[in-house]
Amino acid sequence: MKEYDYIIIGGGCSGLSLAIHIAKKEPHKRLIILESRFVYQHDRTWSFWDVDAHPFENQIQHTWSQWQVRYQDCELTLDSSSYRYCTIPSECFYKAAMKKISLLSNLTLLMDCHVASLVESSSNVIIETNKGSYTCAKVFDSRPVKTKASLYQHFLGWQVLSERPVFDPQAVMLMDFDVDQSKGLHFMYVLPFSSTEALIESTFISPHIHDDQIYEEAISGYLKARFQASGYQIVRKERGILPLSTTIPDITSCKVIPIGAKAGWSRASTGYAFLPIQKAIQNLAFDQLKGKSFNIDPYLDQIFLAFLHDHPQYAPGIFFELFRKNSPERLIRFLTGHRSFVDLLQVLFSMPKITMIKQAFRLITKGGI
Repeated sequence: MKEYDYIIIGGGCSGLSLAIHIAKKEPHKRLIILESRFVYQHDRTWSFWDVDAHPFENQIQHTWSQWQVRYQDCELTLDSSSYRYCTIPSECFYKAAMKKISLLSNLTLLMDCHVASLVESSSNVIIETNKGSYTCAKVFDSRPVKTKASLYQHFLGWQVLSERPVFDPQAVMLMDFDVDQSKGLHFMYVLPFSSTEALIESTFISPHIHDDQIYEEAISGYLKARFQASGYQIVRKERGILPLSTTIPDITSCKVIPIGAKAGWSRASTGYAFLPIQKAIQNLAFDQLKGKSFNIDPYLDQIFLAFLHDHPQYAPGIFFELFRKNSPERLIRFLTGHRSFVDLLQVLFSMPKITMIKQAFRLITKGGI
């Protein structure tokens, strides 16, 4: 049985980032990452507004100062001199993480390693895997909890190369709601890397996941209708299913600590994860999670998600009005959890107050808040 000071289960964004952070901060401690995948591939794209510094800034591949929202043939183009919208392809993140790991002698990454059992005793934690047995004093566990959510943000994306210039490389299309809404709240998301290359995602927020054909037909139709693009090559595809839940598991053990999505490190109402992960790692003490002050954001997210579940037909208009009635900087601070009290009030006043109050009251009477 091999002994370590820390074991991290899962070598995704949260697991790799945390492992590198701990290994640098505590060079005398031995760590191992147990990762189930056999090889790292370009399987996702992380995008965010650069409201915080983070260790992977050199891996940012594209930035935009403009973004758009479209609804009922009306298009808003917003810009900010304070915050950029950034993208890190997973292949760049993984490559940078592997380089950092190779320079850390106290950190080991074990691939194709599947955890069979985890047993906690009074003195340590024992983990059985297909690669052998491991023991340590503390485990950081990123394995997702298999529970049903009332809403999911689910998407399929195509990265395409067009035969002719059809994309505007200056502006990201955050949400285009002028698409079929019959299968749930639906919008198209476009990251234009150049005038001929873009990542286009068909994104739904709904209780049920669709077959791939639904998303792919939506993307194909969108390329034809919005860009008049018929000649293009699909470079790669990516798929995502994000449970939108404000429920965070209680930490009942001082030896097994949840991290990542399992610990609620992404914003439930937006699905943004990369910067929240980096910030959560900075706030994570190694003996226990630091005490948290009251945060109203999860309660607001709970009300808004309940509204989306009960009234998805009104959501496109509400999203559009949020962007129309608030300055880009204020809305970015609100969406990323950096809002001031004034930001919070301004954003709340731009929403349908009576409707949201009724939704909050329904949740309270059901015991949801």
